[in-house]
Amino acid sequence: MSSLAEQVRHLGSFLPGNLLRGLAHSLTGIPIPAGTRLAPGARLDRGCRLGAGCRIGRSASLAGDVRLGDRCIVGEEARLNHLEAGEGTHLEAGVFCMGARPGRIVIGRHAYIGVRALLDFSSDVILGDHVHIAGPSTALHTHSSVAMALTGVPADGPDGRTYGPI
Repeated sequence: MSSLAEQVRHLGSFLPGNLLRGLAHSLTGIPIPAGTRLAPGARLDRGCRLGAGCRIGRSASLAGDVRLGDRCIVGEEARLNHLEAGEGTHLEAGVFCMGARPGRIVIGRHAYIGVRALLDFSSDVILGDHVHIAGPSTALHTHSSVAMALTGVPADGPDGRTYGPI
């Protein structure tokens, strides 16, 4: 079965742009701004919001409350959740966002997140404008260990050590 993006793309060859965006919005509940392109297999959750002129790569997945500013690029097979990216930010192919607790990643304007970068958060992460996180396979973790994040060890752990944000 083809994805909704593929079905909408197929219809797009027969419908004018404004009508196509309106149809996509009706089917998904997600407004598709002018100039925004979804590659085949791209998946968007209902809570996503896209800026004008965004490009979402093949088989990319935007889950939860992802918000992209104008002219953002999301590469192929990227997996994003609970993320906000400012205008002109580029998230390369294979970028993976995961979190053990509710948190959010906020990336400023004109930032670059490299190929297969891992953004692993247990609390809010704020990256400023023009930040460059290199790839491939760069990781950003905001907790001391996955076990600690999953079990909810407080900032002052039972062993007397202080665990704080990075």
